[in-house]
Amino acid sequence: MVVTVGTASGRPAVEVEHVVGRSDWLGADPASGVGAVHEGCDVQVLIDAPAYYAQLREAVQAAGDGDLICWAGFQSGLGTPVPVADEPPAPGFARRTPQPDDVTWGELLAGAVRRGARLRVLLNLHPEPSGAYRESNLEVVQALNRLPRTGAVNDFRYLHVNGTHHQKLVVVHTAAGLTAFVATMDVRAQRIEERWCEVAVRLRGAAARDVYTVFHDRWVEHDATLALLDPDRRDVPSPGSLRVGPTDGHAPDAPVGPAEGHAPDVPLGPAAGHAQVQVSTTYGNPGRPHPFGRRRSLPPTQVLNTPHVLTLSRRPPLSSGNDFFTGRDPAAPPLLAAAAAQAPGYAFAPHGRHAVYDQLRAALARPSRTIYLEDQYLVADEPMGDLPSMLDLLVARVSDPSFESLVVLTTRVAEINRSFLGLGAAHRRAFVRRLVAAGGSKVLVCHYRSNADLGTGLRPPSAAPFYVHSKTWVFDDELLVTGSANCNRRGYSHDSELDVAVVDPTLVAQTRRRLWVRRLNAGLAAPVVTEDDVADPVAAARFWAQPERLGLAVQNHRIGLTSFLAGAPTRVPSLLGDLATARLAQVYKISPARLPRWLWDVVVDPEGT
Repeated sequence: MVVTVGTASGRPAVEVEHVVGRSDWLGADPASGVGAVHEGCDVQVLIDAPAYYAQLREAVQAAGDGDLICWAGFQSGLGTPVPVADEPPAPGFARRTPQPDDVTWGELLAGAVRRGARLRVLLNLHPEPSGAYRESNLEVVQALNRLPRTGAVNDFRYLHVNGTHHQKLVVVHTAAGLTAFVATMDVRAQRIEERWCEVAVRLRGAAARDVYTVFHDRWVEHDATLALLDPDRRDVPSPGSLRVGPTDGHAPDAPVGPAEGHAPDVPLGPAAGHAQVQVSTTYGNPGRPHPFGRRRSLPPTQVLNTPHVLTLSRRPPLSSGNDFFTGRDPAAPPLLAAAAAQAPGYAFAPHGRHAVYDQLRAALARPSRTIYLEDQYLVADEPMGDLPSMLDLLVARVSDPSFESLVVLTTRVAEINRSFLGLGAAHRRAFVRRLVAAGGSKVLVCHYRSNADLGTGLRPPSAAPFYVHSKTWVFDDELLVTGSANCNRRGYSHDSELDVAVVDPTLVAQTRRRLWVRRLNAGLAAPVVTEDDVADPVAAARFWAQPERLGLAVQNHRIGLTSFLAGAPTRVPSLLGDLATARLAQVYKISPARLPRWLWDVVVDPEGT
């Protein structure tokens, strides 16, 4: 069997041969970054932050002398509370409070380093023109680099001006082998304290090495930045040298410097689990023409080694960029100079990758009966270059007569619209309206009722008590796809993203049931919906269809699309902070009527093919 997916450049399509095994959900295409399909992987799916953080705690506490911990994130917080074990949600809408057995993420990492572990960290340095970059990640990197045997890097090797690194991973390598975590959430206090809706997976087996490879490939490209660190803070083993399991009969790994290349592969050892697993990534194309046009102050393409700043005028001096990228922050000059000495593109993805999209496109091309989707943004209503939009792919699937049920849980549109400069609501409306028109009664798009409606006392009143941050797909209770990529053009083509696909009918069906029980019972004093109630996803769609009958906190689009999608302004704000909108429009000769379209395509939700 074959399935048509996009190539690495996103232009011509290719046919990918499916792996023959228990299922035909997954197909490998190394040229596009869709990774190998690994059999016999040990997978655990972790729902919400307490479960994920508790597993991180166990893995990090097991690391000691000579072991390795790697962490990559979009946002961070060393003060994040980490529980000793998973814990049930508090009753009602109460926020999580500190527990006696909590430790902080910073304490866990410092403890591992004191025991002799090596720590390597890549944290995104945010391009937005504000001071948030310092509190979120710059100061964390500075604090980590004060620990022994630790190397932490401010990673701003993303598409010039409007990109970001969004991958979320932790890998721990000990004598027992590799344990890798891929998550929809960062290690950050808000995620656990405010009870965000999240998913993570813990991987053991060959797929864990693929997750480490994602970190390794990004790390070694910082050659000039790493030269600023002591040698014992920059070494990393090659992926092929890492032991996956404890019984492969090889000696512990020797550190391999970033310029030393890959050592011969170490055998993987016996299979430890039952799942098929595939890792996929997104990276924007650094060689694409610069979306801000040809100007002397800009590179012609979206290279990775230039400060993320826009010069709007020289007289008077006016630029858009935070204090780091304009060089005003005292920490910036040596790091900006090192970045400029590095390559303008990704060696591992010279034309970018949209493998997360390809992975989902392959799944949507396969006949299926049911889909469940949790997604934060749900605005991928437009094509990416020559690639059909995710909405197009979903419309084709729900229109198939054999398809029976699509349930979507998303954020309230008012919660995303501010970060989308007032432009997100129109795209969410377009997405939901067209999907519902195509699927009719087979489609249910849901969100949590507002704080005002539920009387939670939480603020803001227009927001939900539980923020849906998850980016998770479940197909036919057989295939789970989860990770950092949102359902928007950024997530599928522009920023760095990391997803994992898991095929295991027993595990995936159990996960979907657990997710539905958790999401449907949220806010109730006692569970009303049980796993037995939601065993059949088609029959159990009735809970999402008529939640008011059980007093559930969710509601769906059938309350009326106008009401369901209300509460968010659609006009572009007259001022966009330090973007200096009026001057921006003048410099780029953008008319007021065209400004919303330009901002959406270039600033808010660009495509990166």
